Amino acid sequence: MDKNEEGWLFAIPSNNNHLHATWWTVDEDNAKRWLYANSNVTTGICCFIFEYYKKESELYKEAVGYINNKISMISENKLFDEFTVGAYKNLLENIKELGLEKEFDIYFLTQALEKMGKSEDIIGNNPDKIIEDRQENGVWDIPWTWKEYPEEFAVAKNW
Repeated sequence: MDKNEEGWLFAIPSNNNHLHATWWTVDEDNAKRWLYANSNVTTGICCFIFEYYKKESELYKEAVGYINNKISMISENKLFDEFTVGAYKNLLENIKELGLEKEFDIYFLTQALEKMGKSEDIIGNNPDKIIEDRQENGVWDIPWTWKEYPEEFAVAKNW
């Protein structure tokens, strides 16, 4: 898996050589956005490592470093979206479930997540709207397109 000093990458340059969704494009315009999207990927992989790898392993130590870095990024970050907030909420839950509270600043993480606001459960708060938004065949429209690949998207959106 590709990674850098920030952690594992959400998108890799070779994506650009193949048919892909627009958010997997790697370029200067997306560089800052990927810094935060990488948080989603990295926190998930690190939680897996914390659960299944020995604390003495180099990979485990590397994961601890990545997570400490990701937690410190919160104070500098103004580009959180619901996915990144969700990733950090999952991280906090995993840290607690795995008994790793002493390894990370979960007080700061908890406070930061509270300041960001709670992402509401769309289905739990608006079940009728979710049902109403379905097509006649019972599925929902996807909320994105492949602008660079209109013909391919016309086929792919049905699958």
